[in-house]
Amino acid sequence: MRQFGSLRTDNPWPIRAWGAAAAVIVVAGALGFGLLDRFQQGGPTLSVWNAICRGLGITADIGPAGEPQPPLRTPTRIAWTGATHDRIAAGNPNRGEFVAANCTACHGNQGISQSGIYPTLGGMDAAVIYKQLDDFRSGHRSWGAMNAIGQALSLEDSADVAAYFARQSGGLPATTGDRMPAPGRSLRERQTPRSASYLPAIRNAAFHPVRRVMDPADTSSERRPFKGSK
Repeated sequence: MRQFGSLRTDNPWPIRAWGAAAAVIVVAGALGFGLLDRFQQGGPTLSVWNAICRGLGITADIGPAGEPQPPLRTPTRIAWTGATHDRIAAGNPNRGEFVAANCTACHGNQGISQSGIYPTLGGMDAAVIYKQLDDFRSGHRSWGAMNAIGQALSLEDSADVAAYFARQSGGLPATTGDRMPAPGRSLRERQTPRSASYLPAIRNAAFHPVRRVMDPADTSSERRPFKGSK
């Protein structure tokens, strides 16, 4: 290299090569980030700054990040702790019957509603009723009269009226199995609803439909159903 003089300071070719490479990089960057990114198919033409940010994969709009954010809201304030479950289980249906007298006008006798506007409470799970009353009390759920009723009832009153409605028959159909696994029980240990026993028959009927074939022993022109031929 020294013989040919490529490393001499007065050799112009290395400078020209580095200058050409820098020029290619500058032109490619200007075309890729500043010019071509500005024109969007089916959209407005972007500014140079927005085009550069789009090419880099970042957003140029920092306004929303600096705006004040609304406070976080939780859907409910109920915490399903052991104390909550014990309070619901200790609900007295006899005292709850007295509280439920105020619910008859809308939800019907024994919580069996005759209107599509108001839900049937008879047979509903006590934990569901207790939670909904607390949601009305805290304002997480809004419905005129129910918000006032929720604020008027104490936690014990809510547990009592929930226990009363949960024991009423003739309303919602009774469920088999647990809605939630008890502490120490896995999901596999929950009781299987009775309707699950019909799933194999429904599944077989779906994949093995009834075929209608001609019975060779039948001389009439009517066709008979014949199941499950291979």
